[in-house]
Amino acid sequence: MRDVLRNSAGGEQRAMAATLIGYAADKKAAVTVTEVDISPNPSISLTPGQVTQVFAQALNSSGNQVFTQTITFSSSSPLIDITPAGGLLCAGKWDNLTTPVVCTPAVTVPSSSNITASAGGVTSPTTIASIHLPITNVTVTPSGAPSPACVPEAGTQVFKAHAFNGATDITSSVGRFNWQSSQPSVATIPSTGDTGFTDQATATAVHPGDSSILATIGSVAPIASTPVVFEQCLVKTIAVSVGSPSSTTTPPEDATHFTVATGATRTLTVVVTDSTGATLTTLPTLNWNTTQASLAGVNATGTVNGLAAGVVGISASCLPDNCNIGTHANVTSNLVSGTVTGTPSTSSTGYVTCTDPVVDPAHTCTTSPSAGTTQTQLFPISGTTLGTAINLPQTPNSMMINPQNSRLYLGSTAGLMVVDASANTLSSTVTNAPGTVLTVAPNGNAVVVSNGADVFLYNGTTVQTLLNGATHIVGATAAAFSPDSGKLIITTSSGQVWFEVAGLTPTFQSPGGSFVGAAFLPSGSLQAASAFGTTKPFGIDPANTAMASVGCGGLIQPLPNVDAMFAANPGAGSVCVINNPPAASPFAIGAFTANNVLIDPSGTLAYLVGGSSSVKINTIGSTTVTTILLTGGETATTGGIATNGTVYVGHSNGTASGSVHVISAGIAGTDSATPIATTIPADLVVAKH
Repeated sequence: MRDVLRNSAGGEQRAMAATLIGYAADKKAAVTVTEVDISPNPSISLTPGQVTQVFAQALNSSGNQVFTQTITFSSSSPLIDITPAGGLLCAGKWDNLTTPVVCTPAVTVPSSSNITASAGGVTSPTTIASIHLPITNVTVTPSGAPSPACVPEAGTQVFKAHAFNGATDITSSVGRFNWQSSQPSVATIPSTGDTGFTDQATATAVHPGDSSILATIGSVAPIASTPVVFEQCLVKTIAVSVGSPSSTTTPPEDATHFTVATGATRTLTVVVTDSTGATLTTLPTLNWNTTQASLAGVNATGTVNGLAAGVVGISASCLPDNCNIGTHANVTSNLVSGTVTGTPSTSSTGYVTCTDPVVDPAHTCTTSPSAGTTQTQLFPISGTTLGTAINLPQTPNSMMINPQNSRLYLGSTAGLMVVDASANTLSSTVTNAPGTVLTVAPNGNAVVVSNGADVFLYNGTTVQTLLNGATHIVGATAAAFSPDSGKLIITTSSGQVWFEVAGLTPTFQSPGGSFVGAAFLPSGSLQAASAFGTTKPFGIDPANTAMASVGCGGLIQPLPNVDAMFAANPGAGSVCVINNPPAASPFAIGAFTANNVLIDPSGTLAYLVGGSSSVKINTIGSTTVTTILLTGGETATTGGIATNGTVYVGHSNGTASGSVHVISAGIAGTDSATPIATTIPADLVVAKH
């Protein structure tokens, strides 16, 4: 028994001893310096008498900082001092190395010294302190002749820096330059330059766009060069097509038309070329656009997701924020059309506003009014049935719904009212955006409002007044966003056309006349301002180059699956389709009055609404016209079209005789439109897309 106890006690002692030995070894490792880092590194640039701080840290084998070892700084030149304990570097001699106050120049220029830091027997890499004449100017130039206009994909460009004292080049004496690329997503450049060179750095192309390359020198008061532009050759063309089209689908596919089932996906092919004609192997970030977001979505790789039966147009664009970075060069692709197959929707949703001009007791908007007050309400309509009203704080003068069908925007003199279309509740009133709603961005993130004296851009959180210096946008009549929501065009009654790109000051041209419409082609490759009888097209280049006018115009709307616009001119009783290159042949369809044009989601019908007791329907591209009479001979003033083609038309005359009429999808002949079950004075009507 005693032997067992003795053996046990001995084992415990040996274990404890081993633990203590391990602890001691760990402690020793923790305080053992294996590396000393010094900063700035690898170069310090000073003029005689300047002072700068040098930093250092000691590290152990685990990369942790060691604080128990003293760090000592040293200089290889007796005429360039650094305080051993504090690392305060003087381009000359200190009056006292322990408590330094005055740094006196003591060297002739150029001169240099090797600066190091040591701790625990380990010495840092060397930083070279270069003492030189004052630098008055720094230049950067591309190396090589001739310098290319742009650098190809993954290509490189060498840049050389030069430092001057007056007219004297002192580059060789100033040490290593520091380099910077203003847009690292366009070009990367090593911050300390190329290995083996103090005055040279190689920039490497990453994505199409422009970046500014600059060099700086000087540790106390850095001198920067004038920036030099590095350009990776910009995107010039984007071609979207249908890869491996199938002839067995209904309808058959080809390179410009695809078919996708509801709930399925179809990936499109894209080829991007740069300004030299070279095809890019690494695609820049493209914006993919859909003409009918409720029918088909498209993701960042060009994969289309079928959401509901119908036709749609898909395109891609190069927005300067994501592609052609640092420039203002927009590029758009062709439009590829698609058919989403499946059972067409039979449901539709509309919205109608009603402002009751009659105070207590004979309200006509609702049977439960607030006593003694004028009442403004918004009613959802499911099919032909009125839903529960939403009380509005102001009387609206305009109403639009975003393509995502999530928010309604109602303009008023007291501000922009925002309604949640899913919850059927008023979300907010944007009081600093009063006026009429002109357009909503395709991505649903921006709204344009005009009060006649100004145009306001609301992005969901903030409001921007669009100004060119002190010039306001007066008398705005129409506006439109590009399909990628990256550009905005605004027209005025005095003949101005304004152009706005996010982050830039709006510009304008003054073709003259009185414009009534604005639109982009569905691909975004053309923008246009229209007056009655004429349309003025503009390019999407940075200068918004004006093109020859087209002898057709009026109320214009883009088509959903063809890269064209539809225009209606009530005064001439004509309609037309405007193609690209800009051209049109007006069709006379007889006299009509309209203040609103609704394009059927199928892209085959145009509904001409407003100013008469009927709605005229034109088969787009032909002179075929169908007339729909409104029950009671009422005059249509407003309307909207739903995803399934159902049309809601409204009329208000301030009495209970006003009503909302529903025109079934694809109706033909001269049948009367069916009013909804409850008639109200309909001020404004929209429908979910």
